[in-house]
Amino acid sequence: MGLKTGYKLPEQLKKDGMTNPTDEQLNMAMKVATQEYYAILFLYKANCHKYREVIEEMEIVVLSKQDPFPKSVTDAWQLLT
Repeated sequence: MGLKTGYKLPEQLKKDGMTNPTDEQLNMAMKVATQEYYAILFLYKANCHKYREVIEEMEIVVLSKQDPFPKSVTDAWQLLT
C-alpha cells in the first residue's frame, strides 16, 4: 500500500514542544502513532456498506479539523460493535 507509520513524527513532536526528544520519547511516540495507524486502517477495511454511517460521520468531523479516530484497534472494534 505504500503507507508508512510515523513519517511525520519529528514534525509532530516539534509542534508538541519536544525539540530534542530522547530515544525513549521517540519510541513511545512511534508506538502511539503505529496504534493509531492500525486503528484507522481497521476502520477503512471494515465492511463499508454495513458501517457506512459511522465512517461518514467520522469523515465529516475530520473536515471540521477535529480528530475523531480511535487510538487503538480495540477502540476501533468497539466503535463498530
